[in-house]
Amino acid sequence: MPLTYHRLNCNKSTGKYLRCYQTEGNTCVHCPNRPTCFDKSGIRRRILAGSCYPAFYRGHQRVGTPEFYSMMRLRKIWAEGSFSVLKREHCISKIRKRGISAATEECLLAVMALNLKRMVRAIFNKLKIQFMWAEEVFPRPSFSFCQQVQTLTAPKVAGLRR
Repeated sequence: MPLTYHRLNCNKSTGKYLRCYQTEGNTCVHCPNRPTCFDKSGIRRRILAGSCYPAFYRGHQRVGTPEFYSMMRLRKIWAEGSFSVLKREHCISKIRKRGISAATEECLLAVMALNLKRMVRAIFNKLKIQFMWAEEVFPRPSFSFCQQVQTLTAPKVAGLRR
């Protein structure tokens, strides 16, 4: 029997929203599995799932397909590589702060630092390419540096007037 989306429930203790799925009552009248879905009082069973269950289900359906393997290959390159850089260069393998919010803050600051480093590297690489192109079009003028000669002043001698 198909489960349809019924409503959105809010869990009061955690504050998270859960999707409530259930079958329509008239579709289960002649179903042989009716005793397992309905309890003795006749109330149908509800299935609560997380708010991102539809995306999870779609992703689970892709497992084993060529699209899945190409996505996993890209994930290994980008996501896992970023985690290894964070662990190696930003010491995220051990969190130094206590509490979820403080640990989240530490991780976000490390990720921001990594993104800033990547952004600066990308800007400098682009500037370097533009600078190299400009050198080919407009060669640098050659400057020859001349020695600077300091002027010497004669020491003042007492009794001499000019």
